[in-house]
Amino acid sequence: MKPKTKIQIAVSRASKLLPGLSKEQIQYACDDFFIKKAYCTKNAGFCLECGEDIDVSQIVRKRVTCENCGEKLRIVQTRKRKDFDGNYYFAVAQLMHYDNYDFQVVRVFQFIKFFRKGFKHDLRIHEVTQNWYEASGKHVIYSCLINGFNGSYCLGEMEIRNYGNRGWYTKNYDITPDLYCFKSQFRPEYLQKGISHKLRYMTLNGAINKVVESKAETLMKAGYYEILANWNYASIYNFWPALKICMRNKYKIKDPSIYLDLLKALQYLNKDIHNSHFVCPKNMRAAHDFYIDKVDKIKYGKELANHLKKADKENPKFIKQKSNFFGLELQKGRIKISPLRSVYEFLNEGEVLKHCVFKGEYYNRKYSLILSARINNKPVETIEISLRDYKISQAYGYKNKPSKHHNQIVSLVDNNMDKIRKIASS
Repeated sequence: MKPKTKIQIAVSRASKLLPGLSKEQIQYACDDFFIKKAYCTKNAGFCLECGEDIDVSQIVRKRVTCENCGEKLRIVQTRKRKDFDGNYYFAVAQLMHYDNYDFQVVRVFQFIKFFRKGFKHDLRIHEVTQNWYEASGKHVIYSCLINGFNGSYCLGEMEIRNYGNRGWYTKNYDITPDLYCFKSQFRPEYLQKGISHKLRYMTLNGAINKVVESKAETLMKAGYYEILANWNYASIYNFWPALKICMRNKYKIKDPSIYLDLLKALQYLNKDIHNSHFVCPKNMRAAHDFYIDKVDKIKYGKELANHLKKADKENPKFIKQKSNFFGLELQKGRIKISPLRSVYEFLNEGEVLKHCVFKGEYYNRKYSLILSARINNKPVETIEISLRDYKISQAYGYKNKPSKHHNQIVSLVDNNMDKIRKIASS
């Protein structure tokens, strides 16, 4: 729309003065987003970077160096001759003074890379949105148009936009970047709160709203962005002693959902969660499986009846909350994906795949949808979808490991996310 207010006019003019991405910034984003690969069959292969053939006899441990472009490549076994990798979002934050306004600007660029045998890769970069935050608290959006039906950018002209939300028809221009530029600039008060170019899994506005609480600010300064993005405040308060030990030991928590389940298991077993031996395991997945199995052995048998009683109690509430999703069916080839339709199915899913979808009470998660991917009616992977941002929170198979069909399952769910969004808003 046309700028109407003074600040909108200032933004529309100031946006024309912003520079494009430098070669250094583009290289920084590409190094983080894209894995350099070669597509191979048994007897032939080609480099996705330059499109030229590679010598398959030179492959060692699924790695090879392209003789044409010199890139070190990871081998992917496939017959594909063309592909793409993308929809990554790269953010550049900067400070700008214009016409008596002091702006904090967050610009977001979309990166997509196309590959084809015989041709050099085609990297396409589009600036899709700008969020302008004025010191007084005013916020102006200067962006490409968003398709409200599926949340994708139409890649047309950038204009002043308004946030739109009408039922399931939503336009959210404050997109979560996958990476911030290392040269991003932030206001001093944001830097003091730990908000910097290292920010992940959150928008700038989301991070600002999080750090009003002291424990959240501490986690932000320690770089525990995944914890802030995935845990609620109750979990942070409950396991704050364990988190302090992690920060003291600079322990990296790669999967916050798995780690939370580990801490809950330790707490159930009355282990000392003030002890780094328990809360900072060298192999988090192995520790998670070990203590979850211990919990299972204690509970199994004597608690099965209690589980069934619990399912009887929780099932009506779950059905009332999630019944509008029960008609959802996704299928591609042998893979069929559908929601878990009762708490009893949660119990069975957890027993078959040896994970904690029932014990972790995932059926009580108001803003999560749990799907089961099956082949020949046998569960192979369980998927959790966030009903806040319509993204896959986690997808794991037997003993919390991705199945061999993981990529196909994730792709199938992602391609049908607009259906889930529409059902949630109906």
